Amino acid sequence: MSPQKRAETPKPQIVDTTGTFDGNDGEWSTFYINVGDKDNNGGGQNFKVLPSTWLGVTVVPFNADWCDQDCAQERGVGQVKGSPVRGLVTSPDSTTWKDSGVADLAVPSWDFNGTSAPRALYGLDYLGIGQGSSKSWIVPESYVAGTQSKDYYLGLFGLGPGATNVGSRKDSVDSFISSMKRLDVIPSVSYSYTAGAKYKNNQIGVTGSLILGGYDEMRINPDNRVSISMPNDKNTTLVVGVQDISHKPDVNVDANVYSLTENNVKGFSATIDSTLPYLWLPDKVCDQFAKRFNLKYDNRTNFYSTDISGAQNNAQLNATVSFRIGQDPFGGGSGYANIVLPYSAFDLKYKDPSGGGNETRYFPIRKSPDGRFVLGRTLLQEAYIIVDYERTNFTVAAASFPNNPSDTKVIPIYDKSYVPPTPTPIPTGGGDGGLSGGAIAGIVVGILVVALGAAFAIFMWWKKRRERKAAPPDYKEATEIDTSAAGNEVKHRRVSELDSQPPGFPKPGPNGFYGDNRDGKTLGPFPTISEMDSPPAELYSPPTVASTPHSEGNSTTDYFTAGAKQGRRSAARETSNSHTPGTPPFFTPIAELPGDDGGYRTGAEQGNAGPSGQGSPISRSSSAHRRDPSATPSQNNIDEVMKRRSAEPSPARLAAGETSTERTTGQDKKAETDIEEEPLERRPSHTRGLSDTTVQSDTTVVSQPTPEELQQWAQTEDEQPRRPLSE
Repeated sequence: MSPQKRAETPKPQIVDTTGTFDGNDGEWSTFYINVGDKDNNGGGQNFKVLPSTWLGVTVVPFNADWCDQDCAQERGVGQVKGSPVRGLVTSPDSTTWKDSGVADLAVPSWDFNGTSAPRALYGLDYLGIGQGSSKSWIVPESYVAGTQSKDYYLGLFGLGPGATNVGSRKDSVDSFISSMKRLDVIPSVSYSYTAGAKYKNNQIGVTGSLILGGYDEMRINPDNRVSISMPNDKNTTLVVGVQDISHKPDVNVDANVYSLTENNVKGFSATIDSTLPYLWLPDKVCDQFAKRFNLKYDNRTNFYSTDISGAQNNAQLNATVSFRIGQDPFGGGSGYANIVLPYSAFDLKYKDPSGGGNETRYFPIRKSPDGRFVLGRTLLQEAYIIVDYERTNFTVAAASFPNNPSDTKVIPIYDKSYVPPTPTPIPTGGGDGGLSGGAIAGIVVGILVVALGAAFAIFMWWKKRRERKAAPPDYKEATEIDTSAAGNEVKHRRVSELDSQPPGFPKPGPNGFYGDNRDGKTLGPFPTISEMDSPPAELYSPPTVASTPHSEGNSTTDYFTAGAKQGRRSAARETSNSHTPGTPPFFTPIAELPGDDGGYRTGAEQGNAGPSGQGSPISRSSSAHRRDPSATPSQNNIDEVMKRRSAEPSPARLAAGETSTERTTGQDKKAETDIEEEPLERRPSHTRGLSDTTVQSDTTVVSQPTPEELQQWAQTEDEQPRRPLSE
């Protein structure tokens, strides 16, 4: 189709291969072009050609006396209107050809080996890629040259970017690739190419690849490539630095690797040119090739060839030749590519174009006549080049060969002015526009945050559940005491820092109080004792209640009198000067004073035991085992109460005729008449502070019974000794 200026971004164009391997100097993968197809209806002439990285024009075979119709067909000349022809059809037989005259063919000097350049007929015509059809991209008025030279057996498709001016034409004409970019058929003035290899796949071969405006990612080895700059924007030749050439035989035959340049040439610059298959190398390098491959040189034809025995020897060695290529021939620059060619890539056959059918096996190296070195089409059997004229650089890489040659992944090469298109906004439901990019990004970020938060919550829930399952079956987390299950045995109370419960402390009664419950009467609460409230004495024992009333002159107190057999087992506990009305007297377990040897002594009679080995009550003024001020009772009024009780016997005891200080128990009947007791006197030790004042609460502070309560206690009908509250 004829190119039209297009608004959309152009795409790379793939040039179709013919699927065959052609040529008289080897078997090369060829490509289709068409000439003179003005109407895109297939009315033009098709040609099989080889790409030329040097030429800026397209060269095709022209009618020659030495080439008949069969020869022309081998040269890739297509038919015109169904009739075979021997070369390019020009005026007057062509309605599209515009003759521009005869001129020298613009080929490099190494191609014609110092002789005069071949002549060619130039003209302007419609030139397209692929076979002529409605799908072919066609550029009108492109230069096409027809030649009769035997050196260019097949046509050449010029890939150079320069313009050409031939004959009397005043203005220059762009090359085909530049015209394609100008007409927006391809994205940039660029191309990629690999020659293919007939020796692959058991001589079935892998076809080459040619793409205008891009490259095939499937055909390149990204790990073995190098990018090289062109000399300048005017000189766009593909000059590389050949850093080393090495020869490596099969390891089963020879495990050594031989350098073909190290001892002779330290490195040299060369131009990649696919116009011809030859490698123009330094003379010494050619000599090393001849030595390693058993080559013979022909001075007349400038060819290296092998005989039958030499070919067999080379096939047995199965050697490879590696070209290390970079920007600098001496190893500088940014890396290099290592292009490895097997011996099969050099084992080519040459056939004389004049006919006769004789083929000569040759090795495609040549000595340079003028010191200019070239890496021809032979190298491109294993190399892939990507050429970008707009950026004046190119890439040389090791070629890759997919299993299916039709598999491609084309990557466009855009020009320097290309700006990627802005994505079209997503329209909203009924609005004139769409969400902005920032809004869309915010929504996406919000969704991601919510999703991450949910995932984290699920993870923490799963983790806790897993930990609970992993715990032992009898594990139970510590909690507060279950008072409903404990019953009346547990009573929460306010705890003082000085609270203490020594071993053997009486347990609470059934109603939750520390006392007995006899006949439904609670004897009173029995709080714990603070160390500040009572002097230590022996373990608790029940007091003996007298059966007679107190005498005024000689009375026995209920707090400090013990039975004859109880001996050292009883003592009294002082109480505070404040009490709770209606609370009966109570008893408290007390501990033995440290260091006491078992006898109670007064301050003046230490060591004097009472009758039956019982000790006398200890006076509070006694100096033996004196407690420090912090351990003595802090209440003052208790002394007055004790004096009053000694001087005023209770009416109940007077009525009962009690005249003795004896008190009996149900278990022990021994009298204590031999014990004389003096009225007890307490010397106040210190004044109680606010912290010692008893309040009506669950604390351990003790209340003093009132006289009425003492009288009620003395008048109790039961004259038997009271059992310990701890029972």
